[in-house]
Amino acid sequence: MRRRWLVPALLGGTALVAVVTAAAVLFWPRATTPDLADATASAAPEVEGIAWAFFSQLPPDGNQGVFVLQAGMLGDVAPRIDMEVPWSVDTTIDLARSPAVARPAGGSVAFVADDGETSTVARVPIRPDAEPEVLATLDEAVWSIAAAPDGSAVYLALVERGQPETDLGVFRLALDGSGRMTPVLAPVGGEALGPVRLVAVAPFTVRIDISRDGRHLYRDACRGAAGCQQVIVALESDEVHDLGMGAGVGMITVADLGAGGLIVVDRCGNAGCAAQLVDIESGTSFDLRSTALDSTVRSVDGRPVLVGIESGGMLTTLVATDPSTEERQTLLEAPPGDWMALADRTYPMAVPDGWVVVIQGGLDGDEMTHRYLLVPLDGGDAIEVPPPAIRPIGPPGAKG
Repeated sequence: MRRRWLVPALLGGTALVAVVTAAAVLFWPRATTPDLADATASAAPEVEGIAWAFFSQLPPDGNQGVFVLQAGMLGDVAPRIDMEVPWSVDTTIDLARSPAVARPAGGSVAFVADDGETSTVARVPIRPDAEPEVLATLDEAVWSIAAAPDGSAVYLALVERGQPETDLGVFRLALDGSGRMTPVLAPVGGEALGPVRLVAVAPFTVRIDISRDGRHLYRDACRGAAGCQQVIVALESDEVHDLGMGAGVGMITVADLGAGGLIVVDRCGNAGCAAQLVDIESGTSFDLRSTALDSTVRSVDGRPVLVGIESGGMLTTLVATDPSTEERQTLLEAPPGDWMALADRTYPMAVPDGWVVVIQGGLDGDEMTHRYLLVPLDGGDAIEVPPPAIRPIGPPGAKG
């Protein structure tokens, strides 16, 4: 049975950008959250701590002006969070805008509701029957959101409502109860973006993300024919690194924000494209054996480790490499002809340090099969886990 949630704002305080404490905001659960007593009973302890999130812009059951947010833990048989979030956006103005949902952090998912006049920043704990708490409301449009891995703050890319090319910059919203907002990145100016990768007809868009260790914030801002600009800011020192085109640099696309100051990029030039591991501080880089999409940097005992899926002939392997010594260790070998992919390239996940989740698939007779594997980065045995228990959205064949 459907019910409405009336959730009072929990955080107040004075903000630097027109933040007004919310009086109330409505969210609609899709249905009563199912009993999960049996959902996590068989899950390994490592699995219970791996949260995932999913959202769909398809109007559920014909209900316009909302998006569906789901979240849970690997090992669940149904989503713990399954709710409709208000999302009334004028697509003729905000052409490339999509719902702002952060990667799970601190046991919650942060997101933005928008009724067409006000942005409501909220988070919801990933547990059955949890109610969302309102963190702040803003007149401005929140184009993108990222959450600190420890759940201490969220970062908001703000844009003047109805004027998507009027970027207002990136702000940090503290979640310590103060409601304080502080600037992190200045707005992208109205002039040409400087070192850019040209995009002939791309609309305005801005996207932010945060590294897995919470040390670096990334912003990718595009403004039509003016091109796109990518910067990374070190959150402890406020030092900004421009990843734009320079002499001999070529076009860079960040594929993984990594950890330990190391990122994975696709670097393209006249000679083609190459996946590279880049040190943010020094700018040094080296080519990878795996593609950028199949590469990630994770932490093991506080040190960064490069993890990549490498293919050769009929064999696919998951390999860990120490960036400082280039020492390699094979973590997993797929059966001949099978493929692998990083699971958190498909769904936002909060995977603990020392682990990676991969999808392994192949043909079983005429049927395509796949399974999720939790792989320790210390060389231990992989653990098969159930996939994210996402409730299908929309009619058969629809993308959600």
